[in-house]
Amino acid sequence: MSKLFRIRKNEEGQSLVEFALIIPIFLLLLFGLIQFAVILNAQITVTAAAREGARIAVLGVSETEIKTRVKDSASTGILLNEITNDDISISTPEGTGKGKPISVEVNATVQIIVPFLNGILGGGGDFPLYSKAVMSLE
Repeated sequence: MSKLFRIRKNEEGQSLVEFALIIPIFLLLLFGLIQFAVILNAQITVTAAAREGARIAVLGVSETEIKTRVKDSASTGILLNEITNDDISISTPEGTGKGKPISVEVNATVQIIVPFLNGILGGGGDFPLYSKAVMSLE
């Protein structure tokens, strides 16, 4: 009976084994949460940049000025890859008149900072983002 009691009482490595089983799951959740926060921040930045472009587009400025404003607005994004003129499309209505919609679309990519999430999020090291803002001409 005393031998059984000694074997049962000797559980020194149990917590180490439990820790080794739980830590990969915990780290996956932690890094996934961090990556999600980076992507969400970049999406909010791209949406704000598209909205800023549409806001000045309704004032009748040139396409060059609109694209410059969109790029300047998106330059504040964390880990957001640089937006080029090809990533921005502006659709203007036929003719001019109050109330006609004008839209600004922005395509961008954000860097995936957690390497093992690369395959889960589409591979290639970058995650695509898209935003479209529509406003009426004044």
